[in-house]
Amino acid sequence: LEVRPGAGGLIGRAIHKSGVRRRELFLSVIWEPPLDSEKRFHDLLGELFSESVDLVIVPRGPETAYMWQLLEGLKSRGLIRALSLRDYSAEEVLALPAEIKRSVEYAQCAVSPYRPGPTRATWKLLGGQSIALAASGLLTNWPYALPILDDPHLKAVSRRVRRTVAQVLIRW
Repeated sequence: LEVRPGAGGLIGRAIHKSGVRRRELFLSVIWEPPLDSEKRFHDLLGELFSESVDLVIVPRGPETAYMWQLLEGLKSRGLIRALSLRDYSAEEVLALPAEIKRSVEYAQCAVSPYRPGPTRATWKLLGGQSIALAASGLLTNWPYALPILDDPHLKAVSRRVRRTVAQVLIRW
């Protein structure tokens, strides 16, 4: 379950009300405003009724080194299980300080029929460093006006291969 910082309270109440136990959920959090300090992270954990999160995703941005140092500290205290980068190219990963590259365990790259996603160099670099790479944003239509599931080209492909548009996208 990917949690945006501003929605922590709503999601936490829904999880609490559902009766689903925390250990049955995989909680990931995007490190973005208003989540920008250790205090706000602790506030978010309180909203989620959780002592920790499974994954913190750091989007590409100018303050990665500062944020990473803070997140490493939170991870060392057991508040975060794994750290991730989002939408970094192979060149950007190579340019990161060594202490960041060593501790990245997971990376997300936006993929869609409109944005092909990571290059072979990115796959090779991340794979060589044992960093898991996953596609994200596959079913979103932002910033396009046409919902991706209604795209006539994808519908034609799905008819031809006798699958749903969603199945075509996931296999993409």
